[in-house]
Amino acid sequence: MISVCMATYNGAQYLPAQLSSILSQLKEEDELIISDDGSTDGTLSILRAIDQENVTVYENHFKDPVRNFQFALKRTAKPIICFSDQDDIWLAGKRSVMVKHLAGETARLLVMNGEIIDENGKLSGGTTFEKWRTHQGFWNNLLRNTFMGSSMAFTADLKKWIVPFPANIAMHDWWIGLMAEKAGHVQWTDETTIQYRIHGNNTSLKGSSAAQKLKWRIQMYQSVRQRLHKMNHS
Repeated sequence: MISVCMATYNGAQYLPAQLSSILSQLKEEDELIISDDGSTDGTLSILRAIDQENVTVYENHFKDPVRNFQFALKRTAKPIICFSDQDDIWLAGKRSVMVKHLAGETARLLVMNGEIIDENGKLSGGTTFEKWRTHQGFWNNLLRNTFMGSSMAFTADLKKWIVPFPANIAMHDWWIGLMAEKAGHVQWTDETTIQYRIHGNNTSLKGSSAAQKLKWRIQMYQSVRQRLHKMNHS
């Protein structure tokens, strides 16, 4: 029923808690696909110790989180797909929320809310929707992206629209969210399904110049147009 794609890289500090929160919810018909991107800490030891038939671990050396997630995504085989960061924690019931909104419904992409925790797991009192001032719609998210991969789930039929990822996109979740806006219905729910951990090593586009940010938006828009043209004429 569900494919979980996890990308790891030097995540040994927080990885056990995240794995526990995911594995406690997976059913026999689900799968967890983990792609490690050349970790040099204890991450691989943790992953190799997993003894569960529906968990597959790949050892790669992309040095690129976008390509790492794409590798896992290409190997999914279930009708509902979600991404997982290595340092968050799934809240009880996340699987049920994804199935409730995506199984048999018209939505192709589901965006869920999350609680924010610090590096020690302490709740901040805020949510991801509040922090990123989440908003809906293609143009709104092209101008200021609020799609967050760890809080997204989508139906497998979206894969043909989003894979392969364009080479010049800044982040995979931004690409997937914008393509879903064009390829089908996007549903947003205020239900909190993860604890999103903020610490010093979070991947972010902050600190980029205004010129670079403009370039990324132009490239993203062009990539969306090109993919839509290809899909509509295939």
